[in-house]
Amino acid sequence: MIGNSNGTPAEQFNLFGTDVTLIHTDPKGRFNNQIAQLEAIYGNSEIAPAATHQYGWGAFLWVQQQLNRDWYAGCRFDWTENAVNEHQEVYGISPYVSWYWSEFLRFRLEYQYKAGDDTPTENNFYYQCTWVFGAHPPHPYWSMK
Repeated sequence: MIGNSNGTPAEQFNLFGTDVTLIHTDPKGRFNNQIAQLEAIYGNSEIAPAATHQYGWGAFLWVQQQLNRDWYAGCRFDWTENAVNEHQEVYGISPYVSWYWSEFLRFRLEYQYKAGDDTPTENNFYYQCTWVFGAHPPHPYWSMK
């Protein structure tokens, strides 16, 4: 427990996580590659002086398919518990498509659906432009971005 000399409540936070990433590259060298990543996170906190414990789980799964040299399609699935109410959950689904203009410029269009217990449903669209200045790792830019 972290103690404070000014008498304010002390807090202790712990966060634990793990992930698994699977990458499949086309053995024939074509632009037909897949990637999947799963991550889980557990967090808990203890708030003094009442020693209130709060905890929650969260996870996401992300999959992506390379369509050709410059185009990718993917989807991300998110889920989390409310740390202060174990009976409330929120989840989201986010499909997207990415286009690489060059190794230094990427455009992405994404739709996101979020819903859950006692959470208003949201439908969002995102347009993203990502550019790189300077050096980058020595690999082909189309290798599973």
